[in-house]
Amino acid sequence: MSNKSKPASRRKTLIIISLLIVAVVLVSFLCVYMFVVVDSGFVRVNNASGLRNAVNNAEAKGPTTIALTKDISLGTLFIPAGTDITLTSTGGNGFLKLIGSNGVSVITVQSGGRLTLDGIIVTHKEGTTGNGIVVEHSGTLILLDGEISGNTAIHSGGGITVYNGAVFEMFGGIILGNTANIDCMGGGVYSDGTFKMYGGSITDNTVTLLNTVDDIGGGGGVRSGGVFEMHGGEISGNTAAIGGGVHLGGSFSMSGGKISDNIATISGGGVCVLMGSFSMFGGEISGNLAYDGGGGGVYNYYGTFDRHGGEIFGNAAAVGDDIYQKIRD
Repeated sequence: MSNKSKPASRRKTLIIISLLIVAVVLVSFLCVYMFVVVDSGFVRVNNASGLRNAVNNAEAKGPTTIALTKDISLGTLFIPAGTDITLTSTGGNGFLKLIGSNGVSVITVQSGGRLTLDGIIVTHKEGTTGNGIVVEHSGTLILLDGEISGNTAIHSGGGITVYNGAVFEMFGGIILGNTANIDCMGGGVYSDGTFKMYGGSITDNTVTLLNTVDDIGGGGGVRSGGVFEMHGGEISGNTAAIGGGVHLGGSFSMSGGKISDNIATISGGGVCVLMGSFSMFGGEISGNLAYDGGGGGVYNYYGTFDRHGGEIFGNAAAVGDDIYQKIRD
């Protein structure tokens, strides 16, 4: 090889090495943009693949905060057993969205999983169906802030469905504009587990109505067949055939908060106790309406209603504006 060819060969080698370095840097940049590990318990994601990777890697890291940097459309996001995940938004653009696919839930918290929501919107596109969040047996959901909205259940529990043995605790945020289908229950929340409400609002949710006497869908805001404790917050503006605000088949303890301006086309504008139990220690039930039946405020049908405090006033019904009770003989 001549002396002249050696510099040319070196230049070619240097160019190739430089291109490889640029490629590695570029790929690294793209990967970081998709899935940035800020520290051992915090990641940022901007697409469905990055989100699923972050969730699947969370078990080994312990409690993990995952921040959306843009709206993400996806099928169901599963929160597996053994994970403790917080989902939030970042980037200064307000709450970002998780948008579910037609016919499936946006999020399913599997048995043994734990999910905290602190500033995201869980929703479906208009015209599609699917629950917002499903919490399976022994799963836990904590709502601190954000919005569960615009979901239409295939059956019951438009916004959130809580299985027997699961726990849902609500400290803030809003469950808004969700729907359960005809003859189903729980437009906003359907719970056979434990639901504890400390704050936030459950508003303008609906169990779809046919406006006939055979339409028995219940619990426009909340349908509980398990344990429901209301310490604060508001359940308002919801609609169903029975139990416009709350429909009970389990136990309900109310020590604070407000149930107001809900509508039942038949009975129990505010609360319908259907062979369950309701103990009221505080809070307010007001401005609710039962069109064709009893109990604008509270309708107790062969259940138990024990009032130790709180206020019930300004409700309206065909029979028993504030309270109507049908007791076993």
